[in-house]
Amino acid sequence: MRLGLVGYGFGGRTFHAPFVAALGDGVLAGVMTRSPVRRAELAVDHPGVPVYDTVGDLLASGVDIVTISTPPSGRLDIAKRVIDAGVPVIVDKPMASSLAEARELVAYAADRGVLLSVFQNRRWDSEARTLRAIVRSGAVGDIRLVENILDRWEPHATGDGSGGGQLLDLGSHIVDQVRDALGPVQRVFATIDRRPGDEYEYAFDLLLEHEDGIRSIVASDVLQPDGRPRLRVTGRTGTVTVRGLDLQTDQVLAGLRPADEGWGVEPHERWGTLTTTDGERRPYPRADGRWQDFYAGVRDAIDTGSGVLPVAVEGSLDTFAILETARRSAQLGTWVDVSSV
Repeated sequence: MRLGLVGYGFGGRTFHAPFVAALGDGVLAGVMTRSPVRRAELAVDHPGVPVYDTVGDLLASGVDIVTISTPPSGRLDIAKRVIDAGVPVIVDKPMASSLAEARELVAYAADRGVLLSVFQNRRWDSEARTLRAIVRSGAVGDIRLVENILDRWEPHATGDGSGGGQLLDLGSHIVDQVRDALGPVQRVFATIDRRPGDEYEYAFDLLLEHEDGIRSIVASDVLQPDGRPRLRVTGRTGTVTVRGLDLQTDQVLAGLRPADEGWGVEPHERWGTLTTTDGERRPYPRADGRWQDFYAGVRDAIDTGSGVLPVAVEGSLDTFAILETARRSAQLGTWVDVSSV
């Protein structure tokens, strides 16, 4: 596989390029960026990887698939250009700046028979993998409530709109985690908080009702110095509680890569706790984080010609619809059906 990357900002440099390059020499086939600063960083990070001025130049180099890691407002036009060339495309999340644009993009790719996927790498977070393991194992009996909460203390992020705001940027991941594990969502009740004068939110709390009756709480607050448990799954026979954020973000920012010893490995002291209705408390295994599996799956799909990318675009579109429903719910102050957006 020869993958081309459009954009070498924080996302492209941190969450895409290292994981593509980890697959072997030549897999990261080229990067499109016109920024002198980004070009200098690329030369240091990945010596010898070609850099291009335009998307057309990148496509002309003979790439098999393109990842787009640019601000949401420009993703639709770039993705269409790649699709017009008949080249499969991965768009960063959120896949567009609105649900209408996202639907337009999905239809555009389908009409032309070109593969499209969304970079939902946090399905391979430790917490998301642990949640799916709990669902499969029945460790807490029939589940009634899942709390998927990612709090942190980042005051500088209160007005950050680079990813479309906290709900679209982070919510695209943590809503996707519960939808992927628990199934479709029927309706949403949401509150979204902004500081006076800010265009973008610093916190959101979403209550999701899934088709099978399970409810999930998906929330985040960037002004929280003492965060809530990262994951809590409550069922008929007990509760599993997991504290602390997945290690992979800190690891990649520290310069570690998937091939390094200890990558994503959750030590026993960070395992969850299973508390049963009988009062018993015991450690519950916490799954290791495996972000590297996303691009490994992409490589396998391209190399084998299977046409099955690791994230089906339909699921990401469903997640986007939930986020749009949440915005409407927060405006109306009531439950809103996802089917209405």
